[in-house]
Amino acid sequence: MRIFDLHADLAESIRPERQTKAVLRNQWLKRFEAGEIAWTAAASFFAGHQNWEEMQDTVRMVREDIEQSGFRRILNKEDLYSDDPEPAFLMTVEGMCGIRDNPEEKIQWLYDQGNRIGSLEWNDENALATG
Repeated sequence: MRIFDLHADLAESIRPERQTKAVLRNQWLKRFEAGEIAWTAAASFFAGHQNWEEMQDTVRMVREDIEQSGFRRILNKEDLYSDDPEPAFLMTVEGMCGIRDNPEEKIQWLYDQGNRIGSLEWNDENALATG
């Protein structure tokens, strides 16, 4: 059985090893194989304090490591129908805190990098007044 890991904060795993090339292949491939992971969501998580440049840096880091590792990115539904035995990665963004202006342009940039899922990060600072 091959499964889809719908959530992996891989940016947080790549960052400390950033000077190393192909972290996903060299440090994670055996784990993916052991877990029969065929596809995984490679999340770039932003907690609320990052700016746009920090977001771009993280997204580039994840994309580049996927490429350096020789893995495929999932960019459309056809990419899910592959007999490739190695894992493929769906790039995601959790938290859009760095997007403070020009949202259409910045979301397009994220899409162009390969991100196909984006979500907002909710915290008490962002909570709406209810009274």
